[in-house]
Amino acid sequence: MSSTDITDPGTTPLTPLRLREVTVPNRLWMSPMAQYAAGQDGRPTDWHLVHYGARAVGGVGLVMVESNAVGPLHRTTSADLGIWNEDQAAAHRRLTSFIAGRGAVPAVQLLAAGRKGSHRLPWHGAGQNGPVGVADGGWELIGPSAVPFGDLSVPREATPADLDEVVEAFAHAARTAHLAGYEVVEIHAAHGYLLHQFLSPLANHRTDEYGGSLQNRMRLPLDVARAVRAAFPPEKPVFVRVTATDWAEGGITLDEATMFAKELAGVGIDLLDVTSGVLVRDREARPPQREGVNVDFADALGKASGLAVAPVGQIGGLALAREVIGSGRADAVLIGRALLRDPYLALRVRSGDPAAWPAQYHRALRQRTRPLMHTARTHTSGMTVTNENTADREVRRTHDTTIRYTVSGPDTGPKLVLIHGWGCDRTDFDAITRALPPHCRVVAVDLAEHGESRSARDVWTMEEFAEDVAAVLAAESVRDCVVVGHSLGGAVAVEVGRRLPGTVSQVAALDALHYLGLFPTQDPRDSDAFVRAFREDFAGATRGLVEGGSPKGTDPALKDAYFAKMVAVRQPAGIRSIEGLVHWDMDAALAGTAPPVTVFAVRSILAQEAVDRYGDRIRIVPVDLGSHHFHVESPEGTAELLAGLLPG
Repeated sequence: MSSTDITDPGTTPLTPLRLREVTVPNRLWMSPMAQYAAGQDGRPTDWHLVHYGARAVGGVGLVMVESNAVGPLHRTTSADLGIWNEDQAAAHRRLTSFIAGRGAVPAVQLLAAGRKGSHRLPWHGAGQNGPVGVADGGWELIGPSAVPFGDLSVPREATPADLDEVVEAFAHAARTAHLAGYEVVEIHAAHGYLLHQFLSPLANHRTDEYGGSLQNRMRLPLDVARAVRAAFPPEKPVFVRVTATDWAEGGITLDEATMFAKELAGVGIDLLDVTSGVLVRDREARPPQREGVNVDFADALGKASGLAVAPVGQIGGLALAREVIGSGRADAVLIGRALLRDPYLALRVRSGDPAAWPAQYHRALRQRTRPLMHTARTHTSGMTVTNENTADREVRRTHDTTIRYTVSGPDTGPKLVLIHGWGCDRTDFDAITRALPPHCRVVAVDLAEHGESRSARDVWTMEEFAEDVAAVLAAESVRDCVVVGHSLGGAVAVEVGRRLPGTVSQVAALDALHYLGLFPTQDPRDSDAFVRAFREDFAGATRGLVEGGSPKGTDPALKDAYFAKMVAVRQPAGIRSIEGLVHWDMDAALAGTAPPVTVFAVRSILAQEAVDRYGDRIRIVPVDLGSHHFHVESPEGTAELLAGLLPG
């Protein structure tokens, strides 16, 4: 059995955790998230070095490198990382050396895709729902049964020989991971991949010793667990990512997950990475949008099995991590998208400890005039507060809509409300907020199904987005403010001004409203064609938006970064909100909006036709601060523009 510290109530996220002979310096860990950026033969690239290195510098205790295929036929895409040969191991050593050099523990997740393999990259065509056939460079899939995942290729029912190969491939990958310098390996037995497929009766229809009863369905995952445990050095821990429920009738239940967890404990597994869902494509089978959705599952599986546990999924803030770890419900937390947004999230627990930050960054700690890093605490109301004047909050509306937003600055100062653009989120305004005069009160809002806000509604119009913002203003008792929106957020800002003329003193749009092919109501045929382009080739249409908002000479890396963020917008809200924008009656909205409207437009993109059409109704100010996303590229310059709109 493993030697593992026991987590007592009162433990903090900064308490080290010992697993066998490996001590993880803290309990805030990076979750594995596929980057689809592998080089030739599945080797890590400079992207991976920078991506994972930044989070190691950013203070996480353990960096779990994304799923690595255990063989070429076990990949999800042609851009997956792999860990089946020595050349790959040599390339991985660049990652493990840097991660360990920053004091974090390098870990890697091992994967066999099964029926969820051989698909397109998420931003190409139909993405993860787009199969790549053998004739087009794909590969044959295996599964427990000949049952496909959604629109992907039908897998071949795996033979006993296939399953023997799978077990050996995992064992070989574990040995290769050790050679590569990884201190932890994790077996991926969740999220609808091969081992999960065998566990769930929804994908496993076999009648032999690998199907039917739970004991039979556990056979392959347990064989893999035994093989990996035997192949990996005994002083190093082995994790398993497990699913607590399929969120679908007839699928895995918590009771079955509990039995599986107990079996894994008997094999010598050290920690369960607890998640749920994603076995089938049905929308109803997705995990609910709820903060810390898998925390209670982790608590239950840990108590039943005696294993250390770390939940993953919708853990977006340090306050929740503190509560979960401090209460003893989990031994650590795995943080995903929040670390994509903020690589230094874990260091914000230690903002008062310069020794925790790289020496190269100390000048930022000494010379700041406004807080750049904040120590989070929790009010009795449950909101997460990062300093005396900054708080992450939420307001709940109908249709299971929860809008997350951040307020900062003194409550007595002039109010500025910031609304991001399509496919973006409120963190785009972080640098602007820091650059604004310190007496400003800033409210930055995540629109529904963007950033951390969630909604199950069916209406995605500019008017409905404006109601979300209005709910935030009501919750904050805002009586006088300037509302600013970027891109689609500019349309929302106009609608907020139309709805709340007594509250909104001015409306400002950042490179919005002047695009005549997007904002004013289009001919129905043109608008239908515009939306159809997104439905048929979402990635291509999104790329078109990025290119259209990028003046000549824009850094390609910036364009790629904007594209990667926008193409990941949650669906179906992404397409539906584009549809809502092209059907928005901007002329009627402007006519009904009492507050003055100012547009800060990129000079080289601004068309004279737009000036001629709207110059008498809105104040159009050409700017030379960058591309369509100039507020991200030039936050100080943008802050100066916005400060000029504030009273006093």
